[in-house]
Amino acid sequence: MKKIKNSLIVLFILLFNTMDTSNVFAQDLLGHTGGVESVAFSPDGKQIVSGSWDDTIKLWDASTGQVIRTFFGHRSRVESVAFSPDGKQILSGTRGWSFLRTNSITKLWDIATGQEIMSFSGCSAPVAFSPDGSHIVSGSGNSENTFKLLDLTTGQIIRTFSGHTARVNSLVFSSDGSQIISGSSDDTIKLWDVNTGIEIKTFSTPSNTVIDNTGREYRPAVTSVAFSSDGRQIFSSSGVPPWGRNTLKLWDVVAGIEIRRFFDHPGSIVWSVAFSPDGRQLLTGSSDNVIKLWDAATGQEIRTFSGHTSDVRSVSFSPDGRHIVSGSMDESIKLWDVATGQEIRTFHGHSD
Repeated sequence: MKKIKNSLIVLFILLFNTMDTSNVFAQDLLGHTGGVESVAFSPDGKQIVSGSWDDTIKLWDASTGQVIRTFFGHRSRVESVAFSPDGKQILSGTRGWSFLRTNSITKLWDIATGQEIMSFSGCSAPVAFSPDGSHIVSGSGNSENTFKLLDLTTGQIIRTFSGHTARVNSLVFSSDGSQIISGSSDDTIKLWDVNTGIEIKTFSTPSNTVIDNTGREYRPAVTSVAFSSDGRQIFSSSGVPPWGRNTLKLWDVVAGIEIRRFFDHPGSIVWSVAFSPDGRQLLTGSSDNVIKLWDAATGQEIRTFSGHTSDVRSVSFSPDGRHIVSGSMDESIKLWDVATGQEIRTFHGHSD
């Protein structure tokens, strides 16, 4: 037995010595090699984090477009990323789509060292930090219709929120941390009390289903939700993959009613929505490869940002509202000027 063990150790060493590890180190410096599913600004606006189908998370310098650090550890595509309110940690979530890979998981990372701090098994994308950074919310995996609130000090689940009848696709805290909104593939948005886990309200309006030539019925899914900074409005997107039929809606939180609809991105799916920090503008990223900026008060389109060559899966405003970052299935991240609509830079990483 000892000889077999020693032989295996020798074999492992030989294999490791003959491996080409240059690709690993190169990936640490270069841009993503898979579609970019999620992007976010740091609280000070100086850094950007991205999660990708290449199973990695990357930290970028917003002013130079260079990769600061790559976080390795996930074994399936990273679908959701977020900065902690103090800018010292990153939260990431997967859904465990990859063949023969581990189930959905959420991870907490130290930005300064790139090390994994904590891992939450059975938790998945989407993910979000509470405004005070003491708690997180996370999906419960691809097969569950719930989401979870966890304590970051202990890593323990505080409560599970149940009520949706299909997968939860988007989660956002209110600015005071007292409420959470969730968007689901059951085509509803729900408002929850954080302290009790009780559902406060459901936002839903009749939507048309799609029936294909085999008679199979496809219901719309809420793909993304956003809270205004004052907590009075919700912006949402829903559609019927893969046919589009997209609907953008602005909701009154107190009354629980739809305020208006936004009609554009024809025949496409809007994957991501965002409020500007002052709540006056709205942002949408779509499968038609473009980003659109809207006036929240009138519902009018302000401008279109063009440059991506595939689905725009994630959009986010900078903390000062002057810039936009977008992540796309074309494997790129782009920084935009809100006032002019011009692309400032594309994030590729180091060129050597």
